Amino acid sequence: MRVLVIDDDAAKIRAIVEVLTDHGVSNESIDSAGTARDAVQRIQSAYFDLAIVDIVLPNTPGGDASEDAGVNLIRVLSREGAKRPGFLVAITAYDLSADLDRRLSTFGALLLRYSLSDTSWAQGLASLVRSVRAKEEPYVEGYRSLACVVCALRAPEMAAVLDLPWSWREATDSPLPGDSGAYQTGRVPHSTITADDLTVVHVASSARMGIAAATALAGRMIVAFRPRIVAMTGITAGNRAECEIGDVICADPVFEWGVGKWSGRAGKDKAAFEPAIHQFPLDGGLRGLVERVEAFHADLGHAYQQAAGRPAKSPQLRRGVVASGPAVVAASDVNSFIKGHHRKTLGIDMEAYGIFQAADEAPAPRPRAIVLKAVVDFADERKGDSYQEYGATMSATALATFLRRFVLLPACW
Repeated sequence: MRVLVIDDDAAKIRAIVEVLTDHGVSNESIDSAGTARDAVQRIQSAYFDLAIVDIVLPNTPGGDASEDAGVNLIRVLSREGAKRPGFLVAITAYDLSADLDRRLSTFGALLLRYSLSDTSWAQGLASLVRSVRAKEEPYVEGYRSLACVVCALRAPEMAAVLDLPWSWREATDSPLPGDSGAYQTGRVPHSTITADDLTVVHVASSARMGIAAATALAGRMIVAFRPRIVAMTGITAGNRAECEIGDVICADPVFEWGVGKWSGRAGKDKAAFEPAIHQFPLDGGLRGLVERVEAFHADLGHAYQQAAGRPAKSPQLRRGVVASGPAVVAASDVNSFIKGHHRKTLGIDMEAYGIFQAADEAPAPRPRAIVLKAVVDFADERKGDSYQEYGATMSATALATFLRRFVLLPACW
């Protein structure tokens, strides 16, 4: 394993080298460069598994440090045909522009904030070292793709996923005998991991809405493509007191609100419902990734600025309880009835529970489930469809952020 540290600060280089050697990288395998030009020359003459690039860097020996030098170097290394290190990580001790993380992610680079008082950068660097080793010796055996994405509707939900620039193509045949499902296959771009199974994504839409249809499609895709992740994007109703239009809800946990017992009582005019809910929580490793909300908010904010007919507020990622059920809800009294099952209900949809059910009952190796749906109404009498396309776009954007982060952080695998 060869590492190139590109930095002009001797003290920071020593700190980085200490982290590398503490995690098994030999001193003989670590090289350094003090300028962008020197780094390009070294990378052209030898392959490096990992390059650590300081953002504020001189372009040439004796030159002044520039805030653009590190980003420009990463851009050059990411051009088609360039000799690129296996993994790229940018590091800086400065407070630079708010969208720096998003800019770097388009080149497949991860940003670490260097600090003497906060060692989280060292933990991130240690994760990158594990990533290099995972590339050489896969961490998990038996999986054949990164993710399968289930959408309840072909438009606008699946259409928004297919708008992601992932080189989509129609899958002409399924590896599952007798499977005639219509799938689209793409690849998460700009990834520093090149192994095929860590970038391939399959997407399909259900024949109809509802838990049963979502479970059936997710189960079939899991068996056919053996993904690490089974995901669902799309639109949902939200809790008006907790959400804004466009906010993306990550379901954690999810339950089915229609399960229970209706019973009549002597002397009562109405039957009473006794819920018997079962909850599926979000996997702990995925929860830790989703809680890094800054990256999600940056990407959602960028998509918001590009969106036509957007609402007043930029969307946020919110993790919370989602209730799935058999019907579209557009009535306040039914909304209140559902929230009575779980006082912290954040979203109401028709499919999320089925995605978790399919993952839970899948044959080994089992995928982990995640549902990312955008709020487009509040399940009351004012329910409308004017924000459905916008919500589908925000949901697809959150999926892209999630999968990019997942690929770059194999400790989550």
